[in-house]
Amino acid sequence: MYEAKRTRSGLRVYEETFDKDSTSRITLTRELREGLGRGELHLVYQPVQNLADNTIVGAEALIRWHHPNHGVLLPEKFISLAEDGGLMSSLTPWLLRETFRQLSNWNRIGFRTKISVNVSATNLYEKEFINDLHRLSKEYSVAPEQIELEISEKAIFSDFDRVLVHLKRIYDSGIK
Repeated sequence: MYEAKRTRSGLRVYEETFDKDSTSRITLTRELREGLGRGELHLVYQPVQNLADNTIVGAEALIRWHHPNHGVLLPEKFISLAEDGGLMSSLTPWLLRETFRQLSNWNRIGFRTKISVNVSATNLYEKEFINDLHRLSKEYSVAPEQIELEISEKAIFSDFDRVLVHLKRIYDSGIK
């Protein structure tokens, strides 16, 4: 299945060489689940700069995993594992809470900006996703317009009409 997804062919005939990959994927997915519980994930913030006047106009929240054996892993090494392994329902709330917490801290010291954060398109389909965003906004005293969600184009075009309805509700709420 993973090989068919990776090659985007829809179908792959089994080969013994796939076992090595599937075993490591299963192991890494289990370790990711455990790492979430142990606090091994963290965010770094990449500044967004206006080149005309060199001011910082925002930041992008980038997730990293401090794996105990492999060191720092970038999202391309584990996000697909989280999506395929059903971990996005745990990962996304953590990611959003950390983002709102950081914005709240920055607001408190007078650095009012916005943060863009990548979310999975599957999050858009969750009933409580928009409500969770608003609850976090109130809990951390962060204005909705300080949050910008980024969703991959591939995800948007996979079910355009359905995604569009959810994106409009989010946009109407003040979140970009």
